[in-house]
Amino acid sequence: MRVYAIWTVKLTFDARDQWDGGGLTDPRVIHLWDQQDLVGDWFVAHLPGNQANDWDAYWLFGSTATWTTQPPPLISSGSTVIGEKDALAQGIVPLLKG
Repeated sequence: MRVYAIWTVKLTFDARDQWDGGGLTDPRVIHLWDQQDLVGDWFVAHLPGNQANDWDAYWLFGSTATWTTQPPPLISSGSTVIGEKDALAQGIVPLLKG
C-alpha cells in the first residue's frame, strides 16, 4: 500500500512550513506539497465517479493500479476524510487482505 498525502494552501495561514503531518507517520505515507492545488483541482475535474471535494479528501485506487494518461478506476472517494472514514476503511480492508 502507498499513501500520498498532498498538502496545499486552502486557508489563510496554510503554508508549507506550517503543515502538521504528525497524524500520518506510517512509513508508507509520502508527504507532498502542492502550492497551487493542481492535484485536487485536476482530480475533481477529471476522475469519473469522484465523490470528493478538492481538499480534505481521499481517492482510493486498487492494488494493481497504474497510471498512464488517465488514472485507473476508483474504488472509493470522499470528503472529509474523517467524515468518510468508514467508507475509506471499507474500501481499504480488502486491499490489506490481499
